[in-house]
Amino acid sequence: MIYKILHRTTYRYRYPVSVGNHVACLKPRSLLHYQVARSELRIQPAPATCAERVDYFGNLLCFFTVQEPHKELVVEARSEVAIEGSPASWPQQTLPWEEVARLLPADHSRAGLEAYQFRFESPRIRVRPEFAAYALQSFTARCRRRSSI
Repeated sequence: MIYKILHRTTYRYRYPVSVGNHVACLKPRSLLHYQVARSELRIQPAPATCAERVDYFGNLLCFFTVQEPHKELVVEARSEVAIEGSPASWPQQTLPWEEVARLLPADHSRAGLEAYQFRFESPRIRVRPEFAAYALQSFTARCRRRSSI
């Protein structure tokens, strides 16, 4: 199945902006179950500079600068993504979360190490009970009894 995705963000300013430096993270990336067939970013007014790079997590970032006076900035992302298989079947193809949590500390594979980094508290966002309460909605009653959240 092919999905056509359109995202538009419009910024309107009360007074003209002479220079604007921006970063957009609007292009999808290809992963195991889906491939990006096409992706483009349209920016008005046209940027004077535009550069792309991949961040630490594999996201494609677009850094751009608008160097002309403008009262409106429109950033539009158009993408086509090919989905392989049924997304509803993906959960059945993975281990239960309890098994992943048990195995993760000893998993030294690239994927395991990438996942393990999310286990720790961030220096910018401290763990709070409200976060656990929000996440708990995603787990079954059986999982909640065994969880230490």
